[in-house]
Amino acid sequence: IFKLVDYLNKGKDLIESEEEKVALAKLNLTAGKKAKEATAYVAAMEYLLSASNAYPGEIWEDNYELAEELFRELGQVEYLNGNFQASESLIKSNLIRVNSAIDRSKLYYLLIEQYTMLAKYNEAIEIGTIALAELGISLPDRDFDRSLEAELNNFRTNLGDREISDLIDNLAMTDPIERCALDLLIKLQPASYLGGSDLAGIIMAKAANLSVKYGHTSKSATSYSNLGILYSMLGNYPLSYQLTLLGYQLSKKLDDFYAISQTADSLANFSLLWVKHIKETESFNAESIETGLQSGMIQFVGFSMAHILLNRIYQGENIALFLDEALNILSFFRKTQNQWSTDCILGQSIVLANLLDRTQHKLDFCCDEIDESQYLDEKETVRTPNAICYYHIFKAQVLYLYNELDLAAISVEKAQKLLAFSSGTIHIATFICLSLFLTRG
Repeated sequence: IFKLVDYLNKGKDLIESEEEKVALAKLNLTAGKKAKEATAYVAAMEYLLSASNAYPGEIWEDNYELAEELFRELGQVEYLNGNFQASESLIKSNLIRVNSAIDRSKLYYLLIEQYTMLAKYNEAIEIGTIALAELGISLPDRDFDRSLEAELNNFRTNLGDREISDLIDNLAMTDPIERCALDLLIKLQPASYLGGSDLAGIIMAKAANLSVKYGHTSKSATSYSNLGILYSMLGNYPLSYQLTLLGYQLSKKLDDFYAISQTADSLANFSLLWVKHIKETESFNAESIETGLQSGMIQFVGFSMAHILLNRIYQGENIALFLDEALNILSFFRKTQNQWSTDCILGQSIVLANLLDRTQHKLDFCCDEIDESQYLDEKETVRTPNAICYYHIFKAQVLYLYNELDLAAISVEKAQKLLAFSSGTIHIATFICLSLFLTRG
């Protein structure tokens, strides 16, 4: 299609028929979407802008469906090209023009993803709450534990006599409102988890309940994986593994790269490493990266890249081999404005540089990019609490190796204050071990 559209675009000034101009706009939209799927984001932007320019007259008035799809795609592609302010502005402009809750939910979805990447977790949750309310689904503002318990009870009721593995053959979800609600709940999960929101577990459970009760969409795979993350946070690792494995298998059955990217990351980093050797996580994280790049799921590309490096700490590998790799991929995280991945790898790099004797003395924590005081200075950059928790745990390990037990205890105490932001991860096990060693020590 690209050669055909390029040829027609060259002669666009010769087209006089409005019908043919509309057809050219539609062809450019199709080419733009295919270019986006091929991760050719610059080309995608060019085709989408050509579609907008080719359309004769006022597109929003004359052809609402085409306008809604075209400008939503433009908003996303601006984001994929790193033009975050332009994307946000365009999306908010589109919100005024669209005329249904379903169409608005698609735009809210894009905003949630952007705010999550920028570590604006509260803003993401606020937007998501508004979007869900328009679809008739409310999130609680109090009694969170009771609401979570109710959602988990609903899941057991909806599951009935079926096994977890039986859910892979659930029927398709047909209600458009429920489909949009599921999309939004899935997109809210990273922000609610990384931001330590009291809504995190409720959001995970609500999404899974929609899939079990009303049937499957392409997002149902992720809904099961997210519920698996919740059960990992609650310490039920066998059930967590069943659910994340179900999510991954369903995403493969649907051949949905976007879902595979998310479910492979969840399986690897929240359940598999609790029941199998951590080395087995690498292939799933690699698959998450590959499918994320192919589908435009840049958020989880960054997550899985960071998880690979974080997990290597526990695999007995030569740390000299991947410190430089960690610093090299920081440019990708910054370009895509993935705050969590940036914060995690910066913190890891500081600790690794110390272990590799690249600092002035053993109690000096810094790397080529940044030193500890800058890293932890909230006035300079608001870091992701989850990443800061990891940093203090890593640092405590190093100080324990140096037999600096009092200093290690201080780092453990700092990590403990942020532990809620790291529930379900392997770093919790490290924290518990360090706490026990220091207590006995």
